[in-house]
Amino acid sequence: MYTLYISILHTHHLNTTPHTAQHPSPPPTPSEFPGELEKIRVWFRDYKIPDGKPANAFGFDDQCMNKEFALGVIDETAGFYDKLKAGVRQNTEELSLV
Repeated sequence: MYTLYISILHTHHLNTTPHTAQHPSPPPTPSEFPGELEKIRVWFRDYKIPDGKPANAFGFDDQCMNKEFALGVIDETAGFYDKLKAGVRQNTEELSLV
C-alpha cells in the first residue's frame, strides 16, 4: 500500500515540475531526480517510529510502481467503496462511509 503512495507522490512531483513533458510516469531509474525516491521511501518507512511504532514494510521488492499501476489500485479501491455505499457489499468491518 505504501508503494502506491510513493508512486502517487512521485507522479505528483513530476506533474508539478518542468520535467512533466519528459516523464509522464516515474522513470525506471530515478536518474533525473537522484535521491528523491529514496527520501520519500525512507519517510514512509520511518514516520511512525517517533510514536513507538515499528517501521513500515514495503511490497514489490521496495520498488516504486508506475503511474498506471497506482491509478489501477485507486480505481479498484474506489470500486470497493462504491459497492459498500450502494449496499452491494456488506459492511462487515463497520467502516465509516461518511
